Amino acid sequence: YIPQSLSTTLNVTSREYINMGLLSRLGLLGFPTKEDNERTTRILDRMGISYLANRSVSVLSGGELRKVALARAAVQGASTLVLDEVYGPLDISAILEVRGIIESLGASKGLVIFTTHDIQTALCADKVLLVYSDVSVEKKKKNGISNTMLNRVYDIPFKSQKMDSIVTECNWLASKSF
Repeated sequence: YIPQSLSTTLNVTSREYINMGLLSRLGLLGFPTKEDNERTTRILDRMGISYLANRSVSVLSGGELRKVALARAAVQGASTLVLDEVYGPLDISAILEVRGIIESLGASKGLVIFTTHDIQTALCADKVLLVYSDVSVEKKKKNGISNTMLNRVYDIPFKSQKMDSIVTECNWLASKSF
């Protein structure tokens, strides 16, 4: 699980922070084995963040910290990732990098569940669970989301405009009279 906001007050390196993902197996007083450290190194390399290994998490940018948190989730070896507003603090280049990492982890782990308020982010999922303003819920495939559904989610009129984009399949435009 990776929460929406991450604590950066810890005085540990990124490698140590990633290895904290092993606490459930090692126990509070356990230490990572040589094999654990080698696995962490492989994950850092695979995710392209080995340059962060010895930097303190307290000085990382929002995007760097998000990547390190994803590495910590990966080192656990769980089959499911749960992410809360994973792209919240990120700029577009970091979003694209983190999206690639998540897709890679999802392919190797099996299931990625994430919450988002961003329509374009939701469209990157295979399936979307829409929570309407009346608290009812509907499950859809990403290409099954209609303007009417978005109207119910956000309580404002939507229209979609198809466009080619490296970021999304659809660009959703909100229109509201002020």
